[in-house]
Amino acid sequence: MSRKLFRASIVASCLLLPACQQGPSPEAIKAAAETITEEDVATRVSFIADDAMGGRDTPSPGLEKTAEYIAAEYERMGLEPVGDDEG
Repeated sequence: MSRKLFRASIVASCLLLPACQQGPSPEAIKAAAETITEEDVATRVSFIADDAMGGRDTPSPGLEKTAEYIAAEYERMGLEPVGDDEG
């Protein structure tokens, strides 16, 4: 196999690999999106924006509290961490 063809096959493999990974179907995404209510969004945004959270300076205790809240919500919803260090 020539170097040019070998490189082209590597590039093609890298570009096509994400297409081979199984993700949620469009129907599943739509069904999940339909469970989001205006009240849910307002509740979560109000909680995060509340003065009790102490702002979101970087770094700050308020930023940490917000991150912990979001992580807890994701866990409650059954989402699992992906990526480096399971973050």
